[in-house]
Amino acid sequence: MGNSNRVLCRQSIACCSPNVGAAISKRFRDLFEVVLRAGRFWDRLPKEDRSKLDRVRASYPNYVGLLSQIGYILAHTQLALTHGDLAGDNLMVTQDGRLAIADWGAARISAALTDVASLSMYSNWSEDERRQFYGLYFRDPSGTREQTLRGLEVLSRLYRYRSCVQSLLWLNEESEGGLDGIGRAHFERQLSAL
Repeated sequence: MGNSNRVLCRQSIACCSPNVGAAISKRFRDLFEVVLRAGRFWDRLPKEDRSKLDRVRASYPNYVGLLSQIGYILAHTQLALTHGDLAGDNLMVTQDGRLAIADWGAARISAALTDVASLSMYSNWSEDERRQFYGLYFRDPSGTREQTLRGLEVLSRLYRYRSCVQSLLWLNEESEGGLDGIGRAHFERQLSAL
């Protein structure tokens, strides 16, 4: 990657519009609503995981309530090329010690905070660690730092709920084979933080 490409990746493309926040909100909402499905949809979910589904369902109103805030919050953040699924298993180190990011299948122009929120949730960063990363990674010439940090916190919480819903779907689709030990431990950690 040439120097000009590195600069483009780190610079914001433009300010977000309310439509970006609405699109992000819709993607989350569409996935979140899966937990409300009744009938035979959750029949393959292992019995020992049914209480986890109940817990995620009980948390649904809280997280849907956060979606109503995200459009407004993201109207004032920056757009960037985002990975869309930034997590530890998509970060690699090359033989010469450089960081490489794999699996760009969900990449899109979106709110720059989405990748930070996703990575911070998967890495189990504290609020202080997210703030430190924000200070190192983002430039905030607009003076909206506190609002942007609030957006990062809301997005991190939404990614936590998304992770729980996705884990339940994997367990439902593949029963016991849906999550390995690391995936189960991650699911349990995110579930306990709901």
